[in-house]
Amino acid sequence: MDVWIETAAGNLVRSATLAIVIRPGESGNGWEVCISASAPPSVFAAGFGSREEARLIRNALAVAISGAKACEGTPAVFFDRETLTVKTEDLAG
Repeated sequence: MDVWIETAAGNLVRSATLAIVIRPGESGNGWEVCISASAPPSVFAAGFGSREEARLIRNALAVAISGAKACEGTPAVFFDRETLTVKTEDLAG
């Protein structure tokens, strides 16, 4: 089952073919976690103070996507900036 991923800009990306990368922020503002599904990379989460912090979020995103694929409904994965965690919810409510 495909999983939807909400980007930092609020767009949804289907995870069918997905690359998850860590890169320095484009504005020079820390590190960011980006996703790419055959289009230009989209920022999933940004503003991390170190590559290691971004790596933890990248890994949590990969685990969340794997787990969400087994869920019923229409799973979506997003980054909660308030708690600095990756979360999953059902888009259908």
